[in-house]
Amino acid sequence: MSDSETFDQTGTGTADSESRAIRALIADGAIGDALARAESLSAARPKQPRAHVLVVHAALAAAQPERAAAALEAARKAGLADHRADRLLVDVALALGDCAGAAEAAARLLASGKAVPDFTLFRAQHEALMRLGRVDEALLAIDAARVHLRKPAALLRDEFTARFPGLDAQAALALVESRMFNDGGRPEAAVGLRVWIETFDTLLPGAVALARRAAETWPGHPLVQSLLGDVERLAATRAAATPGHDPAAEARAALERFATVPHPHLDPAETALVAPALLRQVDTARVRRPLIEDNPLATVVVGPHGGSGTTLLFFSGIGGHMPLSVQALDCVVATCDATLVFLRDKSLSLFLNGVGGLGDFDQTVAGLRRILRDIPGHRHLCVMATSGGGIGAANYALALGADRTLLFSPPTNITQAFLESIGDRRGVSIQRRLQRTVPAAMLDLRAHLGHAPNPMRVDLRYAAANPVHKAHAEHLAGVPGVTLYPDPSQNTHAVTANLALSGQFAPIVEDFLTFEDQT
Repeated sequence: MSDSETFDQTGTGTADSESRAIRALIADGAIGDALARAESLSAARPKQPRAHVLVVHAALAAAQPERAAAALEAARKAGLADHRADRLLVDVALALGDCAGAAEAAARLLASGKAVPDFTLFRAQHEALMRLGRVDEALLAIDAARVHLRKPAALLRDEFTARFPGLDAQAALALVESRMFNDGGRPEAAVGLRVWIETFDTLLPGAVALARRAAETWPGHPLVQSLLGDVERLAATRAAATPGHDPAAEARAALERFATVPHPHLDPAETALVAPALLRQVDTARVRRPLIEDNPLATVVVGPHGGSGTTLLFFSGIGGHMPLSVQALDCVVATCDATLVFLRDKSLSLFLNGVGGLGDFDQTVAGLRRILRDIPGHRHLCVMATSGGGIGAANYALALGADRTLLFSPPTNITQAFLESIGDRRGVSIQRRLQRTVPAAMLDLRAHLGHAPNPMRVDLRYAAANPVHKAHAEHLAGVPGVTLYPDPSQNTHAVTANLALSGQFAPIVEDFLTFEDQT
């Protein structure tokens, strides 16, 4: 739905020039100006619901859901019709992380018959149900949407996202094939091959043949042609190593690329220092397997299998931020002949609400168990995380029965009382959303780790000169299995980079990934 349609359906209309001006600012990306102007208008016209509705839209665009919720309440008090309020409530609740509230508002709205069923409404309902792990209901919502929408192909991605976690690869391929070539089939269903890649970072068996069949059936179709190119390139990349393949040379080349190729989540100046340091530390001659091929679209990336029996689950920082490139990290992991499974936090949830594509927390645990079972000779599980990923990583480590965990500058308690007591104001809106949507036991690692029946080894490295980092680390002092490693010289967040610069990062990781039965 376009912005103008959304405004019209929520009662704002387009006649008022101020409304048009605010809407134009939002469309142009001038969100701060739009929000300030909308709040000025609502203050001048407190009895007009549409003035408050403008604030709702501007606040949502500014990623300020609490502000949007307050404006929605003001609009209700000013007389905004119930069905229009419910339409806004779906988006506001979803932004707040209140998935149950969003799903209930969407269901109520559709049952009332007063709303125009549109793609954005069904998409929001589907997203809320999927986040709640209510997959069957999400699929029913897709079926209902097909009845109402003129272009049901738009829902194919949502259907595949909902169905794939419960299917094996052969069943998933059969589903995509049926959506493409059975009665009512359409070329847009080829997106299922891409959804599988984005979710599991692997090709469906037979994906290349299916993509080629689609290209022959619908020659010139842009989605099909683009997908065929992507599938063939990935298949070539993942092909078995040729006899002349040199893993050691590949590792050295990857570290050299790390120093020269810009990375969206890395500071170029810092990288220019860290990469040469890693080149000096990493004994690339010990690398005997191909390196991981990162897929920036994927939330789970499984690297080539090592032969040591050790698997490392690495949890990124918030939003996928990393102190090193994924391949540079794998260069270190590969020296131990371990397998790297990289997880990317694209939902800004610190992994506590699950991992995109796998489902909620419990579904993600089950999905990770399946991945581990498929790694030949897997015996030891290590978990590592940087920054915001640390609290989620520790929760998964406990759930999966990990052997040991290594955390770099993690948050250890994100309850409101604790964060306020130490003055931690980072990501306040994310903090509040997680406090509302995540079980309390998962928010405080001291309580969670302390109650574990079998203490797990947890190494925590942090900048001791940073008061907030120090408070989080020392919150775990005395917990069985936890060892704190303060760096008194550091007061920044870049602990991993500092360890690399001092020559310690690679040795620390290698020691962490080595077990007595491997020496």
